[in-house]
Amino acid sequence: MTMSEQVRLSRTQPSPYDACVIVLDCRDRAFLYDRINRRVDAMMEAGLLEEAGTALAYNSNTESSAPTAMQAIGYKELAPYFEGVLPLQQAVDNLKQATRRYAKRQLSWFRRRKDAHFLYIDEYSDAACLTKKASEILGGYAHGHIC
Repeated sequence: MTMSEQVRLSRTQPSPYDACVIVLDCRDRAFLYDRINRRVDAMMEAGLLEEAGTALAYNSNTESSAPTAMQAIGYKELAPYFEGVLPLQQAVDNLKQATRRYAKRQLSWFRRRKDAHFLYIDEYSDAACLTKKASEILGGYAHGHIC
């Protein structure tokens, strides 16, 4: 059976799982995008450029077609830098934009889920308050009444 057939058949029956999904989001998009940008900067400082260079060099030296990992956000945006097509800053800016777009697609996907509970991190003073609210949701869910 092909994967597409399995997916199609799985949607004809209700899920046997009773999931509680907690989604972390931000009401203020500028806040979210700033966090994403800072995360990309931290990844670059932690060695993403070297990792991508090594992976891209390895991939170009093998006979196989590009593996799925080469299409991951990060490698494909940095590839033009290694090819001499883009300056590093432009490649990093493209990586930040691709990451923001991916976050937007993820949030759109979660919004379609009826079992998703959104918590907006920019509405909580600290991680402890956010964790407390998530625990309340899970506690209510475990006792049969969804908050």
